[in-house]
Amino acid sequence: AAILFEQLQEAVQQCKASGIRLNTPTIDLLHRVHPEAALEVVHQLLHESKAIQRFPSAYVVKALRLKQRQREPMVRLCHGPAADEWFKEMPSLQRVVQQVAQQLEAKGVVLDDSAVALMHTVPPHSALGVLSDMLEGICNRARTAAGTVSASDIRVLLDDAAACEAGGQAAELGIDVRAILESVAA
Repeated sequence: AAILFEQLQEAVQQCKASGIRLNTPTIDLLHRVHPEAALEVVHQLLHESKAIQRFPSAYVVKALRLKQRQREPMVRLCHGPAADEWFKEMPSLQRVVQQVAQQLEAKGVVLDDSAVALMHTVPPHSALGVLSDMLEGICNRARTAAGTVSASDIRVLLDDAAACEAGGQAAELGIDVRAILESVAA
């Protein structure tokens, strides 16, 4: 993080040297957000057209808000007050859920706020099953190629998972939630 902060400082100085002036509140904001996101936005600013560079602070604030909206739901799934309560019974499961969420994010799949809130209402192992289904592409009704997964998508997956478990079909689909949970407990 210290290296990223130094790189961010250098990038802000490059902006200044190039005549791109960021106001003080914008610079403060850059220091409060995730350093990787801040650095990416400043680099984008340096390479954008002159029209965008005319209002650099507005560009930075808007780009950071967009990045935060894209990142925050996946982070809140595994960290924060709701997640702490959610993983209270099985803290070791947090690592596995976080890994699956990061893999989904790498595929371009992001949970919206309503989906994250809904996930926190079910047991973590059920949520892990749903996330695994999305990752493996088992349920083709979820938009897993890329995009935002909403609460209605999660409800469909939860209903499908409940039906599969009730009918004993989870194994036929290759979903072995018990094995996942056992690997977490080990």
